[in-house]
Amino acid sequence: MTQPLALFYAGANGAGKSTMRERQAGDYPDMLHLDPDAIAREICPAAPRTVDIAAARETLRRFHQVLQSQHPFSLETTLSGESIFRRMQEARRAGYWVELHYVGLPSSDCNIERVRERAERGLHDIEPDTIRRRYQASMHNIPKALSLANLAMLYDNWERPHHPYLLYHDQHWQVLGQPLPTWLAAIHDSHAIH
Repeated sequence: MTQPLALFYAGANGAGKSTMRERQAGDYPDMLHLDPDAIAREICPAAPRTVDIAAARETLRRFHQVLQSQHPFSLETTLSGESIFRRMQEARRAGYWVELHYVGLPSSDCNIERVRERAERGLHDIEPDTIRRRYQASMHNIPKALSLANLAMLYDNWERPHHPYLLYHDQHWQVLGQPLPTWLAAIHDSHAIH
């Protein structure tokens, strides 16, 4: 029996996680997506941001249900907190093949610009200071996430959107695109277990 897939789309706000997940949906037709934002819209369509905590709790409840069912699932994360590491560990203990698809941009200013553009289209806005803080935490947390994933793909979503530049598997990097964007080169070099 093959392992069920747990696919974690990671990156700071505005990096393009949701867009990537949507573009890859055809590659994973049976994938259940656990989306706290969508769950918040289910709970309170008129003001979903007011129920973020309830949506997070419901996402966690659904996460544990899906682990029991062994159904393939995906989950988006900014990778800026500690709870996502527990989810990755729980998925591995439950027998899942854990993949990390990290989507990034060259700087937090790029993320801020993308979120501003999104807000102008009527989608949810996030304070620039929050984005800066999450961007730094997310970058800092990549090595820990790599250690918990069976396989990781790192994408730059600025120069060549949705193009995978790095693959990480069995503690080894494989470079898939050159030249590496500066932010990816820094991750590669700081976690260089070739």
